[in-house]
Amino acid sequence: HINDAIRNAFSVKKVSASHSKGEADIISEEPIDEAKLRETITKTGYDFVSMTSKPYEKHSLFGFLKK
Repeated sequence: HINDAIRNAFSVKKVSASHSKGEADIISEEPIDEAKLRETITKTGYDFVSMTSKPYEKHSLFGFLKK
């Protein structure tokens, strides 16, 4: 249900959470506000530990052909 909470709070392309790994991967074209993400996650009963981000790169269907 953490995936649904993140989807409802942010405009994301994809969310994938793993309870065993203790992490969630979020793909979004827009930057994610860390304070809002912390609030969203803690409301679900989970602990927010840290956040790292990197720029979203849109890949084309034929992106594998690039040199």
